[in-house]
Amino acid sequence: MSAADWKKLLKFSYTDKGVVISGYKGTDGTMVVPPSIGKHPVVAIKESAFAFTDYVEKVVLSDGVTTIGAHAFNTSELKEITIPASVTEIGDGAFYATLVTIHAPSGSYAETYAKENNIPFMAV
Repeated sequence: MSAADWKKLLKFSYTDKGVVISGYKGTDGTMVVPPSIGKHPVVAIKESAFAFTDYVEKVVLSDGVTTIGAHAFNTSELKEITIPASVTEIGDGAFYATLVTIHAPSGSYAETYAKENNIPFMAV
């Protein structure tokens, strides 16, 4: 998909490190964050990017994403998220007031975050 095609589905911006996702324009309950947009790697989910959304129930982050911002999915309908081992930072309250289950590699930062925050975890 071209960057123009992704602009129809995602809100994002370019930084010196890569693309930061700041929202979703689609209507599908499942959102797959691509590894890149154009020639730019997707590196982060912005703080509060999906807070208070009521339509995204499943998110799959591609390998290469390193950061999920604070309150990124706060008070959303998110039920399931797949987080790659490349994620090494998850901000405070990223999944506050959600009924999410985190799917991630065993031993990953996401597993540690899930356990420290009493979030259900499933190894992938």
